[in-house]
Amino acid sequence: MAGSLELERKIENLKTIHEIVNSMKALATLTVRKVEELLPTIRMYNEHVHQSMGEVLHHFPYLAEAPGPDAGRTAYVVFTSEQGLCGTFNERLLDYCQGLEDSAKSVFIISGRRGQDEALARGIPVLKALKGPVSADSIELKVMNLTVELFELYRQGTFDRLSVVFALHRRLGEYRIMSSRVLPPDLGRFSRRKAMRREPLMYMSPEDVLERLVEEHLLISLYRAYAESLASENSSRLRSMDSAAQNIERKREDLLTLFNYVRQEEVTAEVLEIISGYESLSGGE
Repeated sequence: MAGSLELERKIENLKTIHEIVNSMKALATLTVRKVEELLPTIRMYNEHVHQSMGEVLHHFPYLAEAPGPDAGRTAYVVFTSEQGLCGTFNERLLDYCQGLEDSAKSVFIISGRRGQDEALARGIPVLKALKGPVSADSIELKVMNLTVELFELYRQGTFDRLSVVFALHRRLGEYRIMSSRVLPPDLGRFSRRKAMRREPLMYMSPEDVLERLVEEHLLISLYRAYAESLASENSSRLRSMDSAAQNIERKREDLLTLFNYVRQEEVTAEVLEIISGYESLSGGE
């Protein structure tokens, strides 16, 4: 049986681990709150861009007739976690990717080192691996870097269609894996939106306006996917840390109980040793 000193050391180690877990919970909570403050604005802007595309296509329906690539390779940008300890977050994302109908003939661009490792272990064809954001403040830079990478890959003819796979944040600890087609945008779907009766006032040609809106559609789609996934990732991490904290607390209570028992046994043994020694001395007089 372990001695009281060894048990005391284990209890102190658990206390240190518990403090680390609490620090990670606090950081994850802060990240979720900051991203949740951004999400309503991001979602609203995303909706405004799509509504604007619908307005242009409604009043200039010939623009929706431009054919997109019916065949060719699809590239999926998958938004996984940069850091670990987030439960089954990355596994669920990659399970979804492997369940896609065209996964066998598609390529995947993975954002987040933890997801990259899991994807490679599964044999998923990773076309490009990029670092993911760890805070809300770093999302904008990641969007810029990813956009540059995507334009270069498209210019090289690496893919014909682009979709994103991300975790849609619902509430703390809850998210839904989804995919969304980004390029070429589904112009037919946007054109079916309810539009204003009056033709919008434009100072550019409809073609130029639609082209700018498609660019905004790409940027806001990437920005939103990063934000939604970052919130979902940290929500999942909070859940994992809560479970870890409860397990540590139970283990600590068990060790404290055992420590008290062992310490009592040691004290009893010391008392018996003192009495035995005293009796030996008394018997020798």
